[in-house]
Amino acid sequence: MQTVSLSLYRFASLGARLWAFAQMGLARRGFAKPPGIGYWKLCGSGPAALASGPLAALTRATVRPGAAARFWRRVPDISAMIGTDPNVLFKIGIGEVPLLHQVTFSIWPDADSMARFARRDGPHARAIAAVRSEGWFREELYARFRVLGTAGRWEGGNPLANLPGLTARSERTAA
Repeated sequence: MQTVSLSLYRFASLGARLWAFAQMGLARRGFAKPPGIGYWKLCGSGPAALASGPLAALTRATVRPGAAARFWRRVPDISAMIGTDPNVLFKIGIGEVPLLHQVTFSIWPDADSMARFARRDGPHARAIAAVRSEGWFREELYARFRVLGTAGRWEGGNPLANLPGLTARSERTAA
């Protein structure tokens, strides 16, 4: 049986952070020498959470062909749920490869609103549980982004134009 050690450190000052960053390269030589250490990694991280304000969520998954029918049976209930959620500011589903490679993009007022939708009991939470227990996806990606600004129009306007602290331009383009 192998032993695993995970050490987490927080560096408050800029000088301490610069020192820690330098160690990512300089300390490697020292870790190669101790006997009994077969594998090690030095990792750094950025901020633990996204600053406040609008948040964009991007999901992408490759549905296993054998699970496609079970996946697609859940979609109408999830779409209805997100369509009636007062917190969702924008949503769209995108198919990369019809029926098997799916992408969703949504914008929420904050991370808490998005997390409540994703995890509260209902069609979405039950689908997530089924994805995990039944192995519906061959691969998946979940990414969150802070929304800093928008430009352009969607269905006649900018759905984020009235959010405080956001640069939002609603431009008309000639067709």
